[in-house]
Amino acid sequence: MSAPTVDGKQARRDLQMMRARLYVAIEMSVAAGVTAAANSAAASTLFKDQSGKTRKSIRGRVNGMRGRVVARGAMFFLVNGTRGHGPSHAKMLRFVVNGQAVYAKWVKGITPRPIMSDAAQAGAAAMHLAAQHYVGEAIAHANG
Repeated sequence: MSAPTVDGKQARRDLQMMRARLYVAIEMSVAAGVTAAANSAAASTLFKDQSGKTRKSIRGRVNGMRGRVVARGAMFFLVNGTRGHGPSHAKMLRFVVNGQAVYAKWVKGITPRPIMSDAAQAGAAAMHLAAQHYVGEAIAHANG
């Protein structure tokens, strides 16, 4: 009875191919998570966006195995909240609501809203599911 032979070069090529497939699977999982997080933040009911600028500013970016969701507009104040405040150099604050000028001596702050942390949780869940799928496919493909 003869001993089984192993082709070292072929085994190395197979491992390199598996590594490449796993890398792609992870990139696709990160992209799925970033997309889910950006969609979750944009669909949040925790804030009313009268102009639509804040929701439109929510963007997901993926660079290899890294991803991030960024938002501009009023999102910083929505997520972190604000303290009550009044004018520092004038007698009154002036701002526009529904096309009408509104004046106030003092405005109360807003409480922080977990918009981005909720979005991060949704993105993590989506990334986990995507990783199970894509990594499973990569392994199954390697097993033939």
